[in-house]
Amino acid sequence: MSTNKPTPAERPLNGLQAARLSGLTGLPASEFEGHTVSALAERLRWEVDPGLWLFRRVCGQVVQRDPATGIDLPVPYATVEVFDTVCDYWGFFPEPWPWGWLFPVSCKRELVTTVQTDVCGDFCFWIPAFEIEWILRWREERICFPEVFTRPTVADLVTAPSAQATAPQPAAHVERLRVGGDLEAALGARAGAVLSAARSSGGFGDDVTQLASLLRAPAFARQVTPPLAARAGGEAADSGMPAQIDPGRYYGPFWRCIDVFVPEWYEFIAVPDVSIVVTQALSGGTQTIYDGAFDIAWGDNPIPPVIVQASPIAIASPAPCTPPQVNPDQLGFQYVGLLPVSEPYSGGGTFSGATGFATRVSQPRPVVPPSGGCTCDQSDLAVPPACPATATFYGELYLYGGVAYPAAAYYRIMSQYAPGSGIPTPAPASFSSPAPILDTWTVPRPFPSPPVVIQPVNPSGWYAISELSAESGPYTNMLMDWSDAKADGVYLLTLELADASLNPIPLSPARTLLLVVDGSAPHPTPFNVSWQPTTGVGGPIDPTAWMTAYPPASGCALIDTSGSAIALRFTAAVSSAHLRQALVSVGGCGGISPVPATTNPPDSQWYTASGDPSATSFSFSGVYYLPAGAPAGCYSFELYADTRAFNSAGGATSDPVHTGWCGDEPGPPYTNPLITVAII
Repeated sequence: MSTNKPTPAERPLNGLQAARLSGLTGLPASEFEGHTVSALAERLRWEVDPGLWLFRRVCGQVVQRDPATGIDLPVPYATVEVFDTVCDYWGFFPEPWPWGWLFPVSCKRELVTTVQTDVCGDFCFWIPAFEIEWILRWREERICFPEVFTRPTVADLVTAPSAQATAPQPAAHVERLRVGGDLEAALGARAGAVLSAARSSGGFGDDVTQLASLLRAPAFARQVTPPLAARAGGEAADSGMPAQIDPGRYYGPFWRCIDVFVPEWYEFIAVPDVSIVVTQALSGGTQTIYDGAFDIAWGDNPIPPVIVQASPIAIASPAPCTPPQVNPDQLGFQYVGLLPVSEPYSGGGTFSGATGFATRVSQPRPVVPPSGGCTCDQSDLAVPPACPATATFYGELYLYGGVAYPAAAYYRIMSQYAPGSGIPTPAPASFSSPAPILDTWTVPRPFPSPPVVIQPVNPSGWYAISELSAESGPYTNMLMDWSDAKADGVYLLTLELADASLNPIPLSPARTLLLVVDGSAPHPTPFNVSWQPTTGVGGPIDPTAWMTAYPPASGCALIDTSGSAIALRFTAAVSSAHLRQALVSVGGCGGISPVPATTNPPDSQWYTASGDPSATSFSFSGVYYLPAGAPAGCYSFELYADTRAFNSAGGATSDPVHTGWCGDEPGPPYTNPLITVAII
């Protein structure tokens, strides 16, 4: 007997599919229900448009967003159920919100297909073309319905749907949201990655791949709670709430229609869709980790990847869903995430075993480059870069290596800590006494197998080597998922082995790993903005005539120009133990931006060497001119600075391995203070 799974064309059509085909063709639903597409295409070859028998491939990924880093971690071995759905909804469109929410009242679902996510959380399934045609036709026949079933992306947060046709450059999206002060609120930990990518992709010919990918992502990792309790004017929005709805069960937000009147509550009847439900085998059994609606952009061609944000109970894998190439017979630490840290790479190729810094990520830009420039060999990771970096580790660290050794049955990792920046490397006497790292991690396995929990066998931190055989996918040869919070500083890790009776096995030389960790954002000093009247752009400045506008003595920062030209002085500073870059900018109003004085110092810097002052601090004090008659409004003053910390798992970088780790990691710990001053 054949065990091959039927193809999508060999699956019998369900009742909802038959009804949709009936609506498109005018033939009775009984002609279709229970029959396969392949059989119907042959039998009705000259009666039904053959294009309706085609299939579209829908692919996506089930992920779980790390709240600390904003990185989407893959959810492997989950079950993705695809349903035909018809639901009645009450739509809630409160003013002045740009979004709406849908409250399901009654739904009918029929299973279309079931697929499994792979080790990277990826999945694909096939949908008949007639289903897509029916959904799109249903929406297009109703005013504004294509909009109200569309979930916003990151880019959508900074441009109204009606303005999207102008297709502004990706960096412009980020600038609008930043000036509005909403970037952090909207994106959370992802804001740093978006800002960093925007900084390096705003010029002619710049590569916008990384930024465009970030902007296409769903705007919200979780459902956003609808503002039922209060709305503009303080009136309770739930006073007119339909009695049929459950306030705790909703989908959204979605875009609202902006060019026609939309009532606050609107009833949608028999809305067709193809929805996704995701389950995963957890310790307590199979549980639902996602139940969504309107996740697929049917109107786009090709259909973009569907990003499914799983609930916090899901088991996600480390960001490098493809594990590093560990040699299990080589004793010792070999990788931190995807970064090789053992010989021949630890001599400065990718990592300095002597200092604990990564050497390729976010390299310095010296004032006088070496002969031949700051080269970085992408093909041979053992070759040290011409301008070695001092990049630090941060966040969750995945330690990979080998523990094969005669009579070894257990291993543990001892940690010693020394405070400081790692420049210079602390003396041995500076380190604390060794203490075991005690961490527990869960390894998901293919359905229906339950996950395996890796944990120490005793408080001394010993782990059974035999347990490592249960690891698979990204966990293969992982010695430690070091997820504990770590103080900034220098860590000396030592791998120890023991026999079956937990007697330590002496190792010579000791297998050690030195790591510099810094997860702190740069520290800005308070801004100062002062002003004075002047004769015009480039006019004379009286050093004794400056008047402080920010911080204000009381109330809001306000400058009354009385219609004259003014000069503005902006002072800012920032420091970090491992500063990478810093810059300041001044934003205008009504198309007019303050004009920088020709005598201003540089408004940006990238560290030039690890021992240079630019590697730890940045300060700026510059003058800007505003001509007479400039528009009244709020003018912005901003500082952006980030550090040399990087994600060794590669989750915030497009492809760090195949680019030889030679790039500038987007989205490390950063600070981005912004103030506005009202100028009238």
